[in-house]
This record gives sequence, C-alpha cells and structure tokens, in this order.
Amino acid sequence: MSLLTAEVHAAVTRIFAELSHAGGQTMMPGLMPLAPSGVASAIYPGAPREITAAEIEDVVADFGAAARRAVAAGFDRIHIHGGNGYLAAQFSSPLSNRCEDGWGGDAARHGRFLLAVHDSVRSAVGAEVPVTRAMVWWIAAGAV
Repeated sequence: MSLLTAEVHAAVTRIFAELSHAGGQTMMPGLMPLAPSGVASAIYPGAPREITAAEIEDVVADFGAAARRAVAAGFDRIHIHGGNGYLAAQFSSPLSNRCEDGWGGDAARHGRFLLAVHDSVRSAVGAEVPVTRAMVWWIAAGAV
C-alpha cells in the first residue's frame, strides 16, 4: 500500500483508505459470515452467525488497527464505509439487528456500533487525520 500512496502523492493529491466489514454479506470460502442477528438476507445464501459481544469489541478494535496501518502506509484520510448492507448498516437496521442488548433495540443502540468504530479509528489515528463515515441511518423500526 505504501507504493500506491507514494504514486498518488507524486501526482500531487491525497488518498483515502476506505475501511469496511461485509458482516453477513461475507462470501469467503470457509469463513462463516457474522452479523448482529442470525437473520438471512434475500441476496446472500444462508443465515449468518450472530456475532458475540466479545467479537464486536474485537471488530471495533480491528477497525482502529486497520486505520493505524493505513496511515502508516501513507494514506491521508480514513473513510468508514457503513452502507450497502455491510456490518455497520446491519447493526443500524431493525431488519437485520434484532438484538435487545447494548448493541440493538432502540435507535440509539442501533447506531452504537458505527459510533464505536468511529471512536476506535479516531483514537488510532489522532485528531490530525480526517475521518469520514457513510451510513444509512434507519429512522423508524421497519424502515428500509
């Protein structure tokens, strides 16, 4: 990645690293998709495995570690991709997040995952590196 960022910088421009986790849309042989709840998607075969609280904390920390590596490789900015039905969007939606714990239930808890990821990334890269995030926010239960 360092070679890529060097080439982009040579063109006198900046480059974002976009970080994401596909969650229940993960399609890698031998890897079981994880999601807030074991709710099958109409697009992807089978139901994902419900992620544990410990795994959530690990994924949040992994976003921060990935951001730190991206900045070390020369990326100028970090973008957290939370749309397109990926893990952050799955936590946000009452259609895919049926948890009643600290990671789901009401609208505030549905947004907790993305905010935790943002905090992890911000902590990892410091205040000087711009961090953006894209997210589909679900306003009301059942909204699509």
